[in-house]
Order: sequence, then C-alpha cells, then structure tokens
Amino acid sequence: MSRIYYPASETEGDQFERSWCAHCIHEKAENWEDEFGNDITGECDILANARVYPVDAWVYRDGKPACLLFKEDPKNPARCLATKEMDI
Repeated sequence: MSRIYYPASETEGDQFERSWCAHCIHEKAENWEDEFGNDITGECDILANARVYPVDAWVYRDGKPACLLFKEDPKNPARCLATKEMDI
C-alpha cells in the first residue's frame, strides 16, 4: 500500500507541480464557454484539490513523491522525473 504524499510547505508543493504537473496532460485543460456564455478555465481536479487536502493520487513511490494519474503531455515531455536536472 502506498503512503499518501502531502507537501510540507508551499515551496515543496511548487517543486512537485513543476516536476509532475507541468508535464501532465491533465493540467493542460482548455478554456471553454458554459451555456450562459461565461468563460471557464479548466484545471486538473487532482491539483485543485491537493492544494486544500491530501489526495489519493499523490503518493510516495520508492521514497519519492509521485502522482498515480500522471500522463505525460507529448507536447511538453519531462526528460526524466528521477534525474537531478528536474529539481529546479
């Protein structure tokens, strides 16, 4: 069973988002217009909820934070999430 990951600080959360979310197809939601003509900006539900409380999709794998729902965006691929150069 995986242990839930919850960033200890805003800085740690920002680093996780840069390493994972920035390269995930789920975070590339598009803008659309609802039935009343309001402009809506989409966002990954996991990321939006994780800012408030721990989510099941963020876990520790091999002692490192990971997202179980990560799907790489082919237009913005991560070189390797385990390499040092991904730590910004």
